[in-house]
Amino acid sequence: MASYPPSVNAIRQRLLTEQPELMRLPGGLVSALCRLAARPGLEESVAEATLWGQQLLGEPLVERLAPLTRLLLTEQYDLGKGQPILLTDPPASLLNFFQGVKQVWLCRGQSLTLRDGRRIGEELLAVGITPRPFGTTNRCLTKELTELAEEGDGVLWAASGSFRLGGFVQHYSPAELAGFAEQRNLSGAVYLDGWQESLPETCLPTFVSTPSEIGFAIGHTPKKQEQPDETLTRKLFDLLRENLFD
Repeated sequence: MASYPPSVNAIRQRLLTEQPELMRLPGGLVSALCRLAARPGLEESVAEATLWGQQLLGEPLVERLAPLTRLLLTEQYDLGKGQPILLTDPPASLLNFFQGVKQVWLCRGQSLTLRDGRRIGEELLAVGITPRPFGTTNRCLTKELTELAEEGDGVLWAASGSFRLGGFVQHYSPAELAGFAEQRNLSGAVYLDGWQESLPETCLPTFVSTPSEIGFAIGHTPKKQEQPDETLTRKLFDLLRENLFD
């Protein structure tokens, strides 16, 4: 007879009763810990959740560092069921995503210069991809791409955490771009530079540069060499923990 794990609520109630110090964690993070720790029995589940919680508040073991960092990313960026994959250099991973694409369409009104000084257009050119800016600073619509983009082209929605246009602005949304890319068979992606907010709603692969040295992706499977080592992961872990707990 199959044995099923207890509910997340049952684990959570028992965990917070036995480990009241974990009440300082955001509610969504406690539930995520309990979901991660679920085992066939309540005792085993609570014991596992206690280990995860104590390492989240203290110094995590190397083997638990990456999954705990992903939990913190999920809470910080309100990712829901999205699974963040850690990246050493999100712009480089974005270029890898566009490998095989001849040209990528870029909205002139979006943030195309990264906070480290790199320009997306120049980075594309360096790997043999032609950047194709279109529209104007205040107006970029997908219907303008109807006559421009060719099947197999790439298209990018880019934004910076500190970049905002004033006045009257008409830009396509990430969700609108996703529908257009699917309809026209384009390789679409979202890039968010220095981002600290919830992610915009879209089904496109999304690459995020955090205020730390590294970042993450949703909907993209990177090569092993694109993923950070323990030192860089720990820096992001510490930054996220400071943001969420203090």
